Amino acid sequence: MNFDPEDLIDAHNLASRPYTVQRLRGGAWNEVFRVISTDADIVIKRFVTVLEGTLFPNLPHAEALALERLSGLAVAPDPIRFFPETNWGPVLVYRFHEGESWSGNVGLVADLLKRKLPVDATGFRNVPLDPGGVTEEGDRLFARCSDDRRVSRFQKARPQARPVPALSRRSLIHTDVGPTNLIDGPKGLRLIDWQCPAAGDPAEDVFSFLTPAWQILSFRDPLSAAERNAFLQAYNDAAMEERLNVLEPAFIYRAAGYCCLRYQLLETADPMWHALYTRAADAALERLAEIAS
Repeated sequence: MNFDPEDLIDAHNLASRPYTVQRLRGGAWNEVFRVISTDADIVIKRFVTVLEGTLFPNLPHAEALALERLSGLAVAPDPIRFFPETNWGPVLVYRFHEGESWSGNVGLVADLLKRKLPVDATGFRNVPLDPGGVTEEGDRLFARCSDDRRVSRFQKARPQARPVPALSRRSLIHTDVGPTNLIDGPKGLRLIDWQCPAAGDPAEDVFSFLTPAWQILSFRDPLSAAERNAFLQAYNDAAMEERLNVLEPAFIYRAAGYCCLRYQLLETADPMWHALYTRAADAALERLAEIAS
């Protein structure tokens, strides 16, 4: 059934008439609309069923819970209402955050990620905290790929498991902190699209922001060494940085498995994204080589 946001708006008095409805771009999977009236400026997000077994699941209940837990911390959009069951599937409503994609100030991202550290992570899916567990997730992604030159090179460069410093407790993590999910505006920086949150290591969110592959998939060039160092200085957490140094090869390997799977699936269906995922996979190879040298 086609989704008509006006039916939901009118049935639940989400905005007074007259209002305008604008479909938003950017979300990879779900249908997202902005609704503006004299008394509302909101986002309506309808969740759709997506390809299973990839790195980023689509979890409407988890996104609703994440926005609730983060409310008031200036980290994510402010939640309004969650409809777990409608004729169109789950629908989430939250306040629109005015702004543009992240401007390039790495310190703002470091501050945002630190603001969410105290949030209770119970009730979210657990993700691996050790290099072995992360690498095994990468193995499962590579197992779904056809053998090609890049896949073969990654499998030869499969990182060895190493002991990682203990994590005191799991934190709520976003898992996809790319620039397109960072919106900077008059009210500050916010992290949007929380449909794949988890209880895990804050180092995973730091990795997802710093890694060249995710920057490329956000239509940007990789961060420079100076920008990476500036971010880590602003984040200022030696224990996190120590864990990141151990976990990064495994995180890269897993991200590469995702990129290889995506560029193979999209080779004929979407040449533009095929090329972007190919470039991201190549950047991952370069970063692995850089770490190993």
